[in-house]
Amino acid sequence: MNTIKVYDILENRFRDLIPNNYNDDLIIGAIQFTKAALEEIKKDFIVCGYMIVHKASKIYYPIDIHAQTIVLLEGSYNCLSKKLQQKLSRYNIVGNDSHIFSPFFIDWILRGNWDCFIQHGPFIKMCSHFFEDQETLNLMAEKSLSIVKPTNYDELCDMTRAAIELSGADFYSPDYIESNKYAIDALIHHYHILFSSEEVEEYTYQICSIICTQWEESHA
Repeated sequence: MNTIKVYDILENRFRDLIPNNYNDDLIIGAIQFTKAALEEIKKDFIVCGYMIVHKASKIYYPIDIHAQTIVLLEGSYNCLSKKLQQKLSRYNIVGNDSHIFSPFFIDWILRGNWDCFIQHGPFIKMCSHFFEDQETLNLMAEKSLSIVKPTNYDELCDMTRAAIELSGADFYSPDYIESNKYAIDALIHHYHILFSSEEVEEYTYQICSIICTQWEESHA
């Protein structure tokens, strides 16, 4: 376990793991992993955008998910089971220290801006709705449904199916044009379609925006 490398936010350098740092209060460490580590985490946890939630205990920890990497705080990593720590250790990397955290994570964790959940786009806002609703979290744990921001078409299909199941959002209303209905149907049924990264981002924005609007109307 002592092979884990941690980026120390206050000292601006990589160092060895401090095993007794459980809360990142006085010492703030960030541990980078390749994104493949997420599959190990999802065996015990569901992912709700910026949080991982243990399926059984419902204990949760923040996570910062990027296109190719994920980041856990040192305190969060130290709270995981030794078995999971051991599995994750082989995915540990020393990456670019200038891009360890996403803008949202910096705003949330380092700056303590609690408006960040509505200021960083509809995906974060949608995940905050799900995370704050205990019935939704229970359903996610029961069905092992995770919500991860998509970076490709396959991930967009996964997010769309899970988000619609969790929210009950209606995308077949007369309010939506036929081309949009076809696109949603294609994503739900995972038809073979070539999407550019820009289209993935655009559809993520649109889908999450509609879900947020319908969620807020139904939970008003």
